[in-house]
Amino acid sequence: MTGNRRNYASPVEWLGAVRQDDAWLDMKEQLETSTDADIAVHREDAARRIGSGMVNEYWKIHRNKANRVELVVTEVWELESLTLPKLKLQAIGMLTMEWIEQNCKTAKMHGTRKENMPSKQLQTEEAEPLWAKLREGGFIVAGGYALAEGVSNNQAAYIADCIAVKLSIRNKWKVFEHLWGLRNMAQLAGTWRETGKPPARADEIRRLLK
Repeated sequence: MTGNRRNYASPVEWLGAVRQDDAWLDMKEQLETSTDADIAVHREDAARRIGSGMVNEYWKIHRNKANRVELVVTEVWELESLTLPKLKLQAIGMLTMEWIEQNCKTAKMHGTRKENMPSKQLQTEEAEPLWAKLREGGFIVAGGYALAEGVSNNQAAYIADCIAVKLSIRNKWKVFEHLWGLRNMAQLAGTWRETGKPPARADEIRRLLK
């Protein structure tokens, strides 16, 4: 592959080349031999590769389209500030998400699961603006409280921690584990605290929940 757009007749042709590139084929091989725990890590890595810029915005806009990756690449193809090496990494992130959604039962459940009834602590006047911002940011489903498609468990723990600080919720893990049907959220939070490496899009989450 080259880094010159002129060598490709269209963004779809370029994406076809990415699908045949060793970088994606190696990633696909890793996915095909992954455990459920590995898939969770790959999902978070994919979200990090997609990033929080223009590509991510179109990724959210086209979330219900079958040819989602092609649509996103076409939308950003003419952006001069977006180099093809950078777009290639983001495309691999999107292809990873696409593969997980199409091949993993747990991922499909994650994308469609219903939330439990939120506790009163999460339905106050102070809480609702936070939920509204998270919905706008694509972290929470529209009109509800469930995690949106592509939000990792690590990101969920980070969101829960930020909301708990904002609303002074003491029993936060019990509250959010019940809401989202997750387990071991305290351990997830402990991991990124110990390593000093917060989950993908942590800066965006912090900005939304200021």
